[in-house]
Amino acid sequence: MSVSTTLLVAHPDRALGHKIEAALFEAGLEAICVQHPEEVLRNAVGSNPSLILISDTMPQLGGYELHRRLVATGLEIPAIVVFDVHDGRFPEEAPPEGVFVVPTERSDPEALVAGIRLLNFSRSIGGEFGLGLDRMHGDLGRVAFGGLIQGLRKHLMTGRVVFSASVQSGLLLRDGVVVDAWRGNTRGLKAFNRLAGLPGGVFSFSMEEVDGEPFYQGDIGELVLEAVEERVELADLLEELPPLDSVPGVEVTPDFFSLEFSRTEKQILAKAQEVGSFGDLLDNVDASDLEVIRGVQTLMASGVLKFQRIAGKVHVITDSTADIMPAEAREQGITLAPVSVQMGSDVFKDGIDLDAESFYRRFEKLNELPITHPVSEGEFRNLFRREIGTGDIVAVICSSKLSGSFKNAEKAIVSGWEEFAEVRRDEGRVKSEAVIKLVDSRQCSAPLGMMASFARRMARAGLRAEEIARRLEEMQGRFNTVLMVRSISFLERSQGIKVDRQGRGRRGQRWLLRLEEGQLRLIDEVEGIDPVAKLLGRLIEGMDPGRPVLASLVQASAPADAAQLRDRLLARLDLRELGDHQLGPAVTSHTGPGTVGAGLFQPTEEELEILDPKS
Repeated sequence: MSVSTTLLVAHPDRALGHKIEAALFEAGLEAICVQHPEEVLRNAVGSNPSLILISDTMPQLGGYELHRRLVATGLEIPAIVVFDVHDGRFPEEAPPEGVFVVPTERSDPEALVAGIRLLNFSRSIGGEFGLGLDRMHGDLGRVAFGGLIQGLRKHLMTGRVVFSASVQSGLLLRDGVVVDAWRGNTRGLKAFNRLAGLPGGVFSFSMEEVDGEPFYQGDIGELVLEAVEERVELADLLEELPPLDSVPGVEVTPDFFSLEFSRTEKQILAKAQEVGSFGDLLDNVDASDLEVIRGVQTLMASGVLKFQRIAGKVHVITDSTADIMPAEAREQGITLAPVSVQMGSDVFKDGIDLDAESFYRRFEKLNELPITHPVSEGEFRNLFRREIGTGDIVAVICSSKLSGSFKNAEKAIVSGWEEFAEVRRDEGRVKSEAVIKLVDSRQCSAPLGMMASFARRMARAGLRAEEIARRLEEMQGRFNTVLMVRSISFLERSQGIKVDRQGRGRRGQRWLLRLEEGQLRLIDEVEGIDPVAKLLGRLIEGMDPGRPVLASLVQASAPADAAQLRDRLLARLDLRELGDHQLGPAVTSHTGPGTVGAGLFQPTEEELEILDPKS
């Protein structure tokens, strides 16, 4: 059954229905307006509309009942938008897939047209809505950055896109044209190029008025392609350059004044004498990241630009189940040890040659569930050898009850200790004996990433490796980590969690799991229209609402649930930090797509002085 572009408007008030029909026509959308239940069903089948707008005041035929009757016909079901919901209340039953409930009186034609435009755009990129059509939520694991830009342009969208990256990131668009972009301290073209390199994560789009002129006048498709190519090349180049926390310096060589420098190279030399790190240099030079990196390479080759790695610092290592994106780990100064993910006969390194988008694309075609393999002893030994020459090491690893990575790290320390001590002596920059402290986090995913970030902050505050490890071990049992999954079958296989199959498969059914003493435990089942409310309740159990909280949110292809959880956490707690993370391939292989949750940590006053990002 082919679906037309016609919209069907069902409203018992003839005058108001025709007013909505006229507003849709002005927006370039053809609509048919009907007032009686039998007309709704007849036109829904006869005219094959692409979308049905039905008022909740329609007698004897609500949106759910309409959906049920259309399903009984065996025909293709169009999207159904239920508006004019009494008192803004949702029904207790979760809406069927393809039915969208607007919980406020939205007979205002302009508001409905805006919602429909947003709905059409959302359907083109696999977006989701929470409780209403006010804000659309998407996932870069479902649509690449280039596909998102193409969809915004095709549907002439005007509004704001906000990305849930570790730093503030977003876009402003008017009629599908990018007017502004920002990521951290950068704006415009430089920020746009960095956004194009986001390997995953959720985003939200809300319609609003946007002023200003576009920062780029050329073809936006070519710009996206160039930006993506830049990020790929940058990832390779940065592996060959000093860490981003290295300190830059200018050396006046004998031939310094006879050398010719480009405009970008002159800026690099000027800024290198002002900023405190390589990362700051990238942010502050007025050129694309790729131009800056190429300039840095040229200046280093000529000997006029040098970088000093901080000797005696504490290096922080974690494994990729921490769900920190490689670019974010590089920015924070955290080294990632990738676990392996086996999909069929292919084996990938998590975060290196398998990101969220490619994982979900492959996952949909698999006949069997993915298998994960821990970081090997040899991989840990290589990482320890690389870092031990310039400082001690704190390695915060996924719970030993969930992964074999911790035991392999222990083996690597024993088997490689003499070699590590020799590297430290040969390097000669640190006079003390080598120290490698291994911490069993008893966590996984975002809470593990939080612990690695805490270790990095403590190191920057001057704490020694032994003190950092001791504090992390005191913190590990004070996280409240709860996940909500849409299918329990992944965890039944990988973690041995057993569930009574009676009643399985009910629409909207979810399961809540808590990470306790290093293991995932089933704590509740959830049904109904608002499962995020139950998840929130479990998360804030035992939290003191009068004290600050550090939190990190995670999701796997569940952008709408993640957005709802984020908003509610912000409303209920004194959050000093709320990170957003996409569950990576390694963790999603065990929990499944559709997972959402968070890890909450309430620090003592002493800990907050060290850990609070606002201090």
